[in-house]
Amino acid sequence: MLSSIDPGINNWLSCVSNVGTSFIVDGRKVKSLNQWYNKRVSTLKEGKPQGYWDEQLAHITQKRNRQMRDAVNKAAKLVVDYCIKRQIGTVVFGWNQGQRQEATLVKKAEVRSSEGTRASPRLKAGDLIKFALFYLSP
Repeated sequence: MLSSIDPGINNWLSCVSNVGTSFIVDGRKVKSLNQWYNKRVSTLKEGKPQGYWDEQLAHITQKRNRQMRDAVNKAAKLVVDYCIKRQIGTVVFGWNQGQRQEATLVKKAEVRSSEGTRASPRLKAGDLIKFALFYLSP
């Protein structure tokens, strides 16, 4: 059995198997968390020198990182449970190079400030799925 996962922005993960079942992990919550973080950082750094950092920035960064890690772990668990329940042993995880940069956004600053946040969760979700399918499959 085979399943493919296509990462996106609003539909964070679109999963389809070769037996005709599918599901979508909604990405709007993660996108909203990231947009809130970028807006808050921008507000706090306004009028400050480049490289400015303080306790409040550290706190909201840690909070955002915890929220993102939690979302990635939950999405990976959904995919792993889906695959184990349907005895899917192979998962193909798509990689859309430059997808974030090609998306139409209102401000270019959003692309620069958030381009690094897409790769890490995507890699981690893929690694978690690979690990779980290897060690947990029957």
